[in-house]
Amino acid sequence: TVIDQRYIVAGMDQRYNETEIGVLKHGEDEWKIYIYETPHKFQATFGPPVLDGGLLYFLDLKGNIATFDISKHGYNLAWSVFTGCLKPRQLRKNIREHYLIKPKGQKEIFAVFEMYSERRVSVYKLSKGLSWEFVEDLGDKVFYVCRTSSFGYTTNVKSLANKVFFPKFYRDKVMYYSLDTRRYHCFEGDYSSNNSNGLGGPRCVTWTSREYS
Repeated sequence: TVIDQRYIVAGMDQRYNETEIGVLKHGEDEWKIYIYETPHKFQATFGPPVLDGGLLYFLDLKGNIATFDISKHGYNLAWSVFTGCLKPRQLRKNIREHYLIKPKGQKEIFAVFEMYSERRVSVYKLSKGLSWEFVEDLGDKVFYVCRTSSFGYTTNVKSLANKVFFPKFYRDKVMYYSLDTRRYHCFEGDYSSNNSNGLGGPRCVTWTSREYS
């Protein structure tokens, strides 16, 4: 993950209770790699982290959050893990898909979860106390999520607003989840469903940004 013009952060490597993070500073030819102790309860998702206020935010399989402060790399204080972020507790074992998003030009960090139960989608916003607050409506925001890249932005296009686009297809039609109807819909066509059962998708996929005004 690129932090700014001075730093690049490598993807982390996790073991049972350790997290290995490497930092490469612009102009240097060696990675600085350190190992941080990590509670075994934190198991990072495959999705990319997001950057906010000099911290990288990582999401785990149960909705927990970890932060990495690149300015303190090499010190124990650089890596912090926060558990119990998602409540009630029973939701933590019900997450099937996990995505972390920081919409362009905004300070809020969001999570998109598809739940095992009925495969429905829930959106949350991260509070200052690092707990997840349920979001009923995205307003004029649109999110695009997948394992390799997730992003969002505000839009004036009504057909995009308040929706989450997934790399899921019905036949050859792209699917999105509407927070207005709480259903999956084809972007082209009339098909809709209250769950993602039967929807296909490529194994390897990434979103690229083309903003709409």
